[in-house]
Amino acid sequence: MHLGVVVAILYSLQFSRELSDKEVERIARMILERPLYDLTVEEQYAGIEAALATVAWREDLSWQPHDEPSIRDFLRRLLERLDALHPWQEPPFRSLGFGRWEESCAVTCSPPG
Repeated sequence: MHLGVVVAILYSLQFSRELSDKEVERIARMILERPLYDLTVEEQYAGIEAALATVAWREDLSWQPHDEPSIRDFLRRLLERLDALHPWQEPPFRSLGFGRWEESCAVTCSPPG
């Protein structure tokens, strides 16, 4: 399984000594206000859920200081915090990956007519 969203979250936590509630709040706000990659909040949430549902992670996460049980606990608390922050507001802007340019342009770049 690919842990893309989780790896991005862990990258943001790699210098955190503890996976505290303060860190849960910081990452929850990051997900809501500055989405990872070009993903919606719903897609990020689903990525975290999918990672938690996976029995064994195949990726090597040894580059960061937290063990797998601590990471899983953090991710569970993060999902709980995101649930508590419903309804989610649309972020002020969202980066679009190159694969979504055509989709966006079809709506906004069409000549009037």
